[in-house]
Amino acid sequence: MHRLALRIERRDAQHDAKNKADVLQGSGRDQVPCLKITQANGQVQGLTESSAIISYLNQRFAAV
Repeated sequence: MHRLALRIERRDAQHDAKNKADVLQGSGRDQVPCLKITQANGQVQGLTESSAIISYLNQRFAAV
């Protein structure tokens, strides 16, 4: 995130029940880190594996 100069909102899913529920709903897993991705059609996807998050961010934003 820092290397790509992305401003991504960070939320505490450990101490905030609503954020924890959002992680579970978006990814189907009670695991962090979780990157919430909202598609253009409104569909929400949650990536929970660090390597998948890094790969997605690099593919999506590295050329910008």
